[in-house]
Amino acid sequence: MAVKGEKAEDKLREITECSICMSAFTDPRMLSCIHTFCFECLKHTAEATKRKPGDKIVKMPCPMCRREFIIQLGGMNGVQKNFFIQNLLEYKTMLQMGSNTIVCDICNIRNEGKSGHIHIPKAMMRCLECKEHYCDSCVKLHQFQKATKDHQMVIIGSDVKSERNRITSTKTCTEHIKKLLDYYCAECKKIVCVSCFIERHASHKCNDVTSVDEEFRQKIERKSSKISTYMNEILFMRNKNEKRKLDFMKEIAKKEKAIHERNKELKEMIDRHSKLLFEELSVIKQSI
Repeated sequence: MAVKGEKAEDKLREITECSICMSAFTDPRMLSCIHTFCFECLKHTAEATKRKPGDKIVKMPCPMCRREFIIQLGGMNGVQKNFFIQNLLEYKTMLQMGSNTIVCDICNIRNEGKSGHIHIPKAMMRCLECKEHYCDSCVKLHQFQKATKDHQMVIIGSDVKSERNRITSTKTCTEHIKKLLDYYCAECKKIVCVSCFIERHASHKCNDVTSVDEEFRQKIERKSSKISTYMNEILFMRNKNEKRKLDFMKEIAKKEKAIHERNKELKEMIDRHSKLLFEELSVIKQSI
């Protein structure tokens, strides 16, 4: 069971990892080809390729499959957010909060590539804004910097449920600034603030977000398990197809070799036969 859990955790990490920065997604954006990247990673990639939105249609290839997509006038801000990945990131955070083996993200990055056994300190706190885990030393550094000193920090593992609620409660409405998203509308399938509830959802079936938290968490766990199963099946099918393709290519190479050999035999036979005919004609010419 532990091995299965580790595999599921590895799959979840792979799904929630940006292929450009090789870190957990930050503001995940999904392209038309379904590949997802961090907003900043896409922005830097576009800047590196000198592709900027303008009056004319500007296209940029996907960093993974190279399929082109159109950069809208709003730049990368117009790229669709991947809410599914965002939910998976939150689910991953919830799982980590219940774990006793969370290490400091900053110390882990510092020690990447170093050889030998390196002790990475255990993370004690989590920043709700940065969505990263910090040991005691890195927490002090994080709170000392001007850009991050006002970030909200929570203790890891003290009360998993309350920390989940605190993460949820930090989300605010994009329409009504600084209004917390406190209600879930079952009919519209979205989280709304109290102003949205009064204006457009009063007649709908709405619940407090804390009452549906556990239900959605269980759904995400089931979906994540299915995704892991589907991924394993897809990988198996891909490996099977790759083997079939390799066997097919070997068979083609074998046929090509046989054709070349037969071609060589026929050429040699024709050359011998032509030589004999020319010799016979030469004897006839000499006898005249």
